[in-house]
Amino acid sequence: MAKATMATRTAGKATATVPLGEHSAVRLSHPVQLGSVTYPAGCRGVIVHRHADGIGYEVEFEEPVFRVITLTGSDIQPDHE
Repeated sequence: MAKATMATRTAGKATATVPLGEHSAVRLSHPVQLGSVTYPAGCRGVIVHRHADGIGYEVEFEEPVFRVITLTGSDIQPDHE
């Protein structure tokens, strides 16, 4: 079993480390433009695949248009809602 990648999220002065593995709920850290569709910052998705290098993720979004997007850890943050 592959080791889950860890992402650091800073909230105020405290820093928490959260595992980002397959099936983790995430949010976009910044807007992502794909063709004529913009996925806004904060858009929610689910990791459906974590690349073996631990850098890349395949994230499935349902809104604004259903799509699986390849992203890096700096593009996403854990969604705790």
